[in-house]
Amino acid sequence: MRTKLLLLLLALLIFPPILHAEDVIAHKLDMFIMFTGITGSGEDLIFEVVVFNPNDEEVVLTFGSPLQIDYTIDDSYRYSSARIFPAVVTSVTIPAHNQHEWRIQHESKEYELQPGFHRLTALLTGYQLNTSIEFSVPEKDKTLPEGVVLSLAMSKESYARNEQP
Repeated sequence: MRTKLLLLLLALLIFPPILHAEDVIAHKLDMFIMFTGITGSGEDLIFEVVVFNPNDEEVVLTFGSPLQIDYTIDDSYRYSSARIFPAVVTSVTIPAHNQHEWRIQHESKEYELQPGFHRLTALLTGYQLNTSIEFSVPEKDKTLPEGVVLSLAMSKESYARNEQP
């Protein structure tokens, strides 16, 4: 029994257990989405995916392709599904107590967002880390039919006080 225990300890020293980076990092990093612009249906969606490193040491994220962030919309569209990425190793270093941002512009011609509520999910490629956010798309501004003119009037006193009509 004692020999088996010594052999097991020796094996653990020579061959330590393998921890996958995605298992360790997913519990240490924070990830969130920030919207920077959407004006309405038919427009591009612009957002940032932020990964924050709250640890006292820097974290190096390594990816097997240039695709570092993937995203889905409404579980109907996935950015990477119709694309091929070269097998090139890329990496991002996030210093301790710092963050890295990816700015993403979703083009409406690829998957047009209709007015209403949607769900955006961002995924850190190759790691078990993702985040989701719900957002709404307003209707496009409606234009007046041809030949219709809209005019507003206000008194000089209201104008002088900078009041809205």
